[in-house]
Amino acid sequence: MDVFVRAYNHGSGAWEPSVRIRDNNFTNYHNYPTIIRAPNGRLIVFYFNHAVSLFQLTSPTADSASGTWSHRNITPSGARPGYPTPVVAGNDIYLFYRQMVGTTYYRLNFIRSSDSGATWG
Repeated sequence: MDVFVRAYNHGSGAWEPSVRIRDNNFTNYHNYPTIIRAPNGRLIVFYFNHAVSLFQLTSPTADSASGTWSHRNITPSGARPGYPTPVVAGNDIYLFYRQMVGTTYYRLNFIRSSDSGATWG
């Protein structure tokens, strides 16, 4: 499932065409993307490879879906992440995710960024 974004033009009242921002060969339909507007105005999409990796796509400019988005693996060390849920609170981004422990146990974890997704801890 590839990752697409689509912008709404408030001036014209119309949706802009969909833009593919990442080719994605993961076939598991649990791997849906989520999107936020970071404190610096850039759009950030999070998606995951079920219980394997967590990824971040960031728009090149603020308040725009146009251009080539950056792609990073932001998987915390030792994590088996799933279902990313981002929350913006002031200048911080909290990214909650389900942590798989063993084969049948899960717990909720999070990572935090204070610089609009440039670094996570």
